[in-house]
This record gives sequence, C-alpha cells and structure tokens, in this order.
Amino acid sequence: MFLEWDADRFRHQYKEGLVEMLQRDSLGAWILVLANSMQDPELRAALRGPIDEAYFRLSTTLPEGSEDDVAVFNRIREGAPHHLFRHWHSASRDAWRLVTNPMRQLRPMRLARDPLRNLHRDFNPDGFNFSRTHLQPEIFREGDWQGISYRVFYNKFPFAPWHLLVVPDVDTSHPQYLTENYHTHVMELVGWLSGRLPGVAMAYNSLGAGASVNHLHFQFAVIEEALPVEEQRWRHHGGDEHYPLDCILSEDSREAWKAIDERQRSGRPFNLIYRGSSCYLLKRKSQAEVADCLLPQGVTWYESAGVFVFPDHPRTPFSLATSLGQYRCS
Repeated sequence: MFLEWDADRFRHQYKEGLVEMLQRDSLGAWILVLANSMQDPELRAALRGPIDEAYFRLSTTLPEGSEDDVAVFNRIREGAPHHLFRHWHSASRDAWRLVTNPMRQLRPMRLARDPLRNLHRDFNPDGFNFSRTHLQPEIFREGDWQGISYRVFYNKFPFAPWHLLVVPDVDTSHPQYLTENYHTHVMELVGWLSGRLPGVAMAYNSLGAGASVNHLHFQFAVIEEALPVEEQRWRHHGGDEHYPLDCILSEDSREAWKAIDERQRSGRPFNLIYRGSSCYLLKRKSQAEVADCLLPQGVTWYESAGVFVFPDHPRTPFSLATSLGQYRCS
C-alpha cells in the first residue's frame, strides 16, 4: 500500500526519489532537489555532489522548462552560488519558532496574493494544476486508500520537514474548495498514519489563506516536535492565553466539519491542520487584506500554526505574535 511507511522507510524512499530525479536533466527537478536537500544537514551532504553535477550539465545545455522553472533557475544562476546556500536553521522565539529557508522566497505566488472574491472558483484546466504532464517526474507515490485515489508529489519549495503535496482523485479536477467527504477521509487518514509515522501532519489552505493552486490538495509533513498551536497554554486547549488567531479544535470529524462548512460558506479564508486525532480550524484574514505584514511569504497553515519562515534571519526585531495577530478576523 502506497502510504504504508515506517519512519526509516519513508525517509529512505524520500531520499532515493530525489537522487533518481536528478538523472532527468530537468530544470524543475533540479530546483526541487536543491530545495528539498536544504531541510536536513545529512540530506544536504548526501545530495551535494549529484546536485553540483546536474547543475553543470543544465548550465551547459539549458534544457526547456516551464516558465516558472526557467525564471527560478535564472534567478539562482544570477545570484549567490547555489552550493553556498545553507540548510534550514530553526530557532525558538518566545512561544514561536522561526525558520530560515533561502529557497522559499523563490516560490511562484500564483493565486496566493490574488484579491479574494470568493472561496470557490471554477477549476481552470488551462491554469496551473496537478494534472499537468510536466509534473509527472515530481510524483513521490500514488495509490488508493479507503476508496479514494491519492497522488503524492514532492513539494518544489518545501518549508516544513519532509514536505509533500497530497492530491485526492487528481483527475476529477476538483477546485480548492473542501467537501465533507474529503475532510472526513483526510482526518481518518492522518489518524491511521499517526500510528506508523510519528509526527505526521496534513494541512489545508483555502484560497486567500496561502493556497497558490486552485486544484484540491493538502499539505503533508512529518514534524516530530509539537507545533506552537498545540501547546496547552492556549484557550483552545483549555489554557489561559489567547492564541493570535481564532482557533477551533475538534476531535470529532462531524463537529469539525460543521465549523469548517460555516466558515467556508461565509466566504472567509481559513487554514486547517490535521494532527493525530485532532483538527485545528484557524480563522484568518486573507493575504490581500494585510498589506503591511512583515512576513515575507504571508501566512500559510505553517505560520498559522506558529512557525515562521524567512529567507534569512530578520535583522529588525519585531513581534511574531503581533505579525500573526494582524491576520485575526475583526
């Protein structure tokens, strides 16, 4: 079964897939492997040689690629040498976590900063979507689970550990608008996987809340330490402190869906985080409503969970809680 991993097997398959991808002499594959290698010092060391060899071949022949891939590759060629890029660095800051990741700033924003008119947009087969043939080399695994087919992609610009994209029923061309069936299925899937792969999490960004592609997909990561939003100090866990965003925590998928459905029908953006047997619904403003925020890539599910990603360590001190609080609904 395609999702039946233990931790060691999962990490081995993840690394082997990256090594194999470099043999394709593809701009997109090279960018993806470079970005993924930077999450972990051991992964970076193992992939450094193959990355450098592939870069030399690509720089010499410059094969065709998508418009996004060519633009990103040229930015890397014209900037600091890629082999000097550091692996991610994570540090605690008050109740939060700050991660430096130099590749994240190169991610194409696509729909992520579009003005929010409605959470539902019709699927556009001519727009970027996960059915595109040029994405075939980026598939990590695919198969069925409990009657739904899943295609799992490497994330070209990962920001969480072991970050993948999970697309259910890819050929149905479902837009990024959640249904109860997919919500329930993913909540059950995370509960099932949690017993096999410690730290597994799945997440959902609505349009206006970090989603850059209008094709139904979830984010997948393996995060062994507790996320800040999971700390017991917060009101949604029965603690005394208010979280910067309104958060509804549910352990029952039907109760969670009632809150999600109400939020989605209101047309207001939100992030979901599925963790163990829990579903966190984080209500927030859209990216376009917060023009003055100091967070360079805005707020996705990861920032909503209390982990903030920067291309390098911010030089000007500022409050992460205040920055996230700017997204709180009034």
